[in-house]
Amino acid sequence: MTGAILSGCGTKKQATQSTLQNVPTQSSSEDDEIARLRRELELQKLKNEIEKQKMQWDMDMDDFRAEQEERRRNRQRMVKGEQRLVTLCARQAMDSIGITMGGLGIVEERPDRNRAIVDANRAAMIDIATRLTSLVEGSIDDYSKDVNVPSNKKMYQSSFEGGTTVIVQKVVDKYANVVCREITQNSTGSFTGYVAVQMMLQDTKRGLADELEVLKVDYDKAKYFEKLEARLEAMAAQRKADLESGNF
Repeated sequence: MTGAILSGCGTKKQATQSTLQNVPTQSSSEDDEIARLRRELELQKLKNEIEKQKMQWDMDMDDFRAEQEERRRNRQRMVKGEQRLVTLCARQAMDSIGITMGGLGIVEERPDRNRAIVDANRAAMIDIATRLTSLVEGSIDDYSKDVNVPSNKKMYQSSFEGGTTVIVQKVVDKYANVVCREITQNSTGSFTGYVAVQMMLQDTKRGLADELEVLKVDYDKAKYFEKLEARLEAMAAQRKADLESGNF
């Protein structure tokens, strides 16, 4: 009798194992499809983030240009005999050829000291990023037009995800440092903020090279940065003239 019971239990156990073996499992093709969908989702999130950064950059640039234009109009309205003798932080915002490049932020008519400094700091970061973007794009053009650069080593702005703006912003966020902060208060009680930022050229080149490596850009590094430094020299001379003349 006991043997019959054990036999019955064995039969039930075998039946259970057989049933489990027949349960369908997820195929490798389904795993591949899930992995593909996850990659597409991550890629879309990255694209959305890049687009968001570009939109924010465009809005910041519009604000920056509007502020510059307002200062230009204010200078034109200065009464006869009145003149601006010095622009605070201007000296620190000048480029030092082969060593640093600078950015200058000036904001006017702010209600308090903190807002004046915060907005001036933001304007200075936009200024140096704008200058670096122009420098990078110009040197890319110079580099790619060089007949001594092989066709398989040329690079173009259109090949960068999000353009050069995203690359430049990462470099500026990482390496730009504030070197001057000043505040003035006018007769109405409002504040004007002045901020200068600088980036060491060595850090700037390293940051750009790192970002180009992430993007797997195949280029002649020495030749490209030779073009960049040549452009920076001309840009530094123009910057010095603009700041000394108050044309900022």
